[in-house]
Amino acid sequence: MKKVLFITYYWPPSGGPGVQRALKFSRYLADFGWVPIVLTVRDGDYPAVDESLVRDSSELKVIYTSSIEPFRLYRIFTGKKKGDAIPTFVLNQDKSERFSDRLSKWIRANLFIPDGRVGWVPFAVRKGLALIKNENIRLIFSTSPPHSLQLTARILAKKTNLPWISDFRDPWTEAFWISGRHNKISESLNQRIESSVFKSADLITTVSPGLSDFFYTKHNRRSEVIYNGFERINTDKIRSESFIILFIGHLSVYQDPEPLFSALMQIREKQYKNITIQFIGQIFHGFQALFRQYPELKISVSDYLPYDQLMKKASLASMLFRPVAHSKYASANIGTKMFDYLALRKPILTIGPRNSVSEIILKETGSGQIFDKTETKAMGEFVLKYFALWEKHGYILLDNLSRLRKYGTRNSVQKLANLFNQVDEHV
Repeated sequence: MKKVLFITYYWPPSGGPGVQRALKFSRYLADFGWVPIVLTVRDGDYPAVDESLVRDSSELKVIYTSSIEPFRLYRIFTGKKKGDAIPTFVLNQDKSERFSDRLSKWIRANLFIPDGRVGWVPFAVRKGLALIKNENIRLIFSTSPPHSLQLTARILAKKTNLPWISDFRDPWTEAFWISGRHNKISESLNQRIESSVFKSADLITTVSPGLSDFFYTKHNRRSEVIYNGFERINTDKIRSESFIILFIGHLSVYQDPEPLFSALMQIREKQYKNITIQFIGQIFHGFQALFRQYPELKISVSDYLPYDQLMKKASLASMLFRPVAHSKYASANIGTKMFDYLALRKPILTIGPRNSVSEIILKETGSGQIFDKTETKAMGEFVLKYFALWEKHGYILLDNLSRLRKYGTRNSVQKLANLFNQVDEHV
């Protein structure tokens, strides 16, 4: 069995979508000949905490290090308490913010390059060198964001001459949560750091063909696609008292849910009165006013739930809602949430760009449909199609399991392990 140093910031008890790729991949790698030695941060400043995920990593060797967290200064500066969650998209634009919030975000964007987790780098490098020496590590794998951890991997690879695979779940300088926040100097520095990482790594991996093309256009560097994948969920045919349209995760200011509300208002009152729209997770606070503009609709908001509880609750849904965040790369990316949605085998109503990676996967798997934000009439018809089935049966469960199999987590990990072997053999 060969060992890989697996570098990730998000690790249990971190919750949310950022941890799922690293956790699922680590759990299956040993089945394909590679033992992960996980290097992560102790007491990280996470957007959500999920203690239920700790048991999923209990059999893995995980090494925790200290870190200097600028987000702790952000809490002090903005008056947030220690237990207050800071959203992943902390740099979201919000004109209603206090001056202290806007100033702290400017400092965060322009003084902590490439991101607010850069204080982890010296601690991770020191511990990484010791692990490489003592554990007979054959290869380094680093998955981001936060992209600052790629600096750790680059330093370790240079000091030890080990092969290094750099994995990207999102773009770097084009990420929608930092767009427009950098001044010219910090943006130029961030671009140079990103370029150095793409030039230095032995192999680049990413989450979708669209992002692979995106990186090739920018860096002239090929990357391998490793889908996040999903693990099959035992979705029974459970009846629900109302037709539930569910959103789970972080709803940022860049993900507008209003087109769905407009679509529902165009169908008959008798029907939308039997529809419940549920948001579970961290919701941009500015949307509360929007929700109040639709008193006729049954809209509920609840806090983040542990992953196992969340997926159990989601099995009661009749339809899943996925507004894609507005960004330059919206048509190219596909996040972890999409694969959780696929596993639930419910129709997915997506608002986003046509001819995108999301649309391709939805069509290929028969899992739903994507709409432009202006296509509210078509959205309403899509809802009514499945509403009629729900009225007839009391539940919705798609018959598409065979079409989903290629996107299973084990398939993704097997491909990743094969890449590990190829890079290892060429050293």
